[in-house]
Amino acid sequence: MNKLLGILIPFLCGILSAVGVGGGSILVIYLTQFAHLSYDSAKFFNLVSFIPTALLASFINKKNGLINKEAAVCCAIGGAVFAAAFAFVGAKTDPELLKNFFGAVLLFAGVRELFKK
Repeated sequence: MNKLLGILIPFLCGILSAVGVGGGSILVIYLTQFAHLSYDSAKFFNLVSFIPTALLASFINKKNGLINKEAAVCCAIGGAVFAAAFAFVGAKTDPELLKNFFGAVLLFAGVRELFKK
């Protein structure tokens, strides 16, 4: 059963990520709480699964004419710069603090969605 979940959960998270729902957050929760991986390992596997999912979703959305090229370039540049900067910050920050911050952000997002009109 654990092997089946180990395949099924990331597969479902990939589908959710491809449609923009945030499957990566679910994957990190699964990996840390149920697969008992460290938070750092969960972040790594999330990134490894995110890259091909994002590339495939981007290709399909581009093919369907759903991507604004100028906005995509701005987001890619900004995302790369801030990802690099915060990778250095994250490497120097206590993993427990990062884990708690991630949990707080998820909680905030969930509560916000519950009361969104």
